[in-house]
Amino acid sequence: MERPIKYKTVSVVYILENGILGNEPDCTFKITEKSNLFTVTIKQAVVRIITITADEPVFYDNLILVLSKLERLLFIFDGIFFKVVKAEFTDAEDIGSDRLNEIIKGDNAILNEQFFVKRLKYYQSSDVCSFRDKLVNYDKVLTTKLYADWGTLLDELDIVNQVYLYSMAETGMPVDVRLAFLVEMAEPMVELLHSRGCKLSGIRFNEKQELQPSLKQCIQVLIKSYGKKVFNKEMSEQSINTIYSRAKASRVRIMHIKRNQEPGKYFNGIQSVYHIMKFSLLYRNILLNLLNIDNDLYQERLEKIINRIDRWFDDNYHKQLL
Repeated sequence: MERPIKYKTVSVVYILENGILGNEPDCTFKITEKSNLFTVTIKQAVVRIITITADEPVFYDNLILVLSKLERLLFIFDGIFFKVVKAEFTDAEDIGSDRLNEIIKGDNAILNEQFFVKRLKYYQSSDVCSFRDKLVNYDKVLTTKLYADWGTLLDELDIVNQVYLYSMAETGMPVDVRLAFLVEMAEPMVELLHSRGCKLSGIRFNEKQELQPSLKQCIQVLIKSYGKKVFNKEMSEQSINTIYSRAKASRVRIMHIKRNQEPGKYFNGIQSVYHIMKFSLLYRNILLNLLNIDNDLYQERLEKIINRIDRWFDDNYHKQLL
């Protein structure tokens, strides 16, 4: 069997469904991935185009690895994955064949089909995600160093990052279950922050001075340290302790049978949707902090997003009660 053809470049075109992407300045930076050198360029005007070019031809998986890492980083900025409408692989290696163009044309058709077939479900953002939830302009922060720092953070997060993305995706999973998984992430997020030397007051340690907080304590510490703006409404209404308890109870539903749960103490229905939005913003804020993104770049946007979400919940939750 012949080995796959190597390519230098992949170019991917994205659209915002039911909308148009605004203009942003072009962004170009260089990275190293698995000893290969790449140049990454992002352009946006009506559509977004990401072009990744290797210094030397590489296999399909090497180009997709860079693209996947970059897309997941952009999700932290944008709050949504945009729909891919085209993926093209170009600048093929010379395989010394008189039928080179014919072979490449056939191979490209296979790669394009493979790209869409293998694309994971978490790239299909659910309705709780919105481009209005954008926090950071990529052209203001994307650099070689940031991409490398993000790679290190992804390695530390391991499967936790996928849990987060699948909880925000259109997978058919009920909102109650998605919220439970988001709340469950509080424990590994506290572990990550502790391992990075971040100060977390009130965390419990065992006799060996090992981290040993309860889930409720993790939720509380994360909100107090990184979520005061996200949960400002609850704090001002002195209902934040209810959030800690109900978030924990929402997670308990996937850990215990019904008779061992506290009836009515968890979030349900529209409450789950509302808190999926809030916990997502909390985690995005934590990750942006860990990546040393300047708070001044997005705190005003974060406040506007929270105000909009709070108004949406107040209007719709009260209608539900009528």
